[in-house]
Amino acid sequence: MRSATPNKIKRREVGYSPQAEEAQSGAPTGKRSHKERLTMMETRLDVLEASLEELYQGQGRILGVESSQEEAESRIDRVESLVDRLTEDTKDSVRHLHEVVAELTAKVTGLQVHTRSQTAGVAHEERGSEQNKHREVGYSPRAEKAQSDASTGKRSHKERLTMMETRLDVLEASLEELYQGQGRILGVESSQEAESWIDRVMSLVDRLTEDTKDSVRHLHEVVAELTAKVTITKKKRKSMEEVETSKMRQVVGQLNDR
Repeated sequence: MRSATPNKIKRREVGYSPQAEEAQSGAPTGKRSHKERLTMMETRLDVLEASLEELYQGQGRILGVESSQEEAESRIDRVESLVDRLTEDTKDSVRHLHEVVAELTAKVTGLQVHTRSQTAGVAHEERGSEQNKHREVGYSPRAEKAQSDASTGKRSHKERLTMMETRLDVLEASLEELYQGQGRILGVESSQEAESWIDRVMSLVDRLTEDTKDSVRHLHEVVAELTAKVTITKKKRKSMEEVETSKMRQVVGQLNDR
């Protein structure tokens, strides 16, 4: 994972508060900016990863006979809750990003209607420049798509969370560049560049959505697996208690016979 972020350091300093997180999660999201939404999702990922690490590392104790059933179930319920919150935050962010892209696309379309004849030659030239730029930096849409479509079945929960954090970083950087430069990007002289950027943001949103779906599916599998272990442990514990109770009854019966 990445080095400790300010968010992670801040959480260590002030301590974790489920009540505060619940209140923050329940706050209206309609007025959040794209950056605030992405920051919230990164925070969710950090907390979820920490909870999973704790659950994995401690499952020998958590699921052991000496551990309370309530503790194990409480930890699993917490992971499930974090997965659900991450899913909802992602849906909200994706909806917002689609609105952003639609707004920028409308601006580009409006410019094209008024300046189509003036931008035809420029668009062709910029397309060539964009292709040259891709060649220079080694950009390959096919390679990038192949990487995105690679089999995810063998990825661990940590690898999946790392991938999602990477997607968030790239998406945030792309959006920042798009927002900061939209006065130039959406100018008459660069409508092709605007379309290229918007397409890239749309692609990043789609990939983030797919990565999130994959991670959520995997995390539900993890929770189901741990829940099954808890159930088995509970049955074993009950069986052991029944055996001990039976032995005690036999001893008591023998003593009474005497």
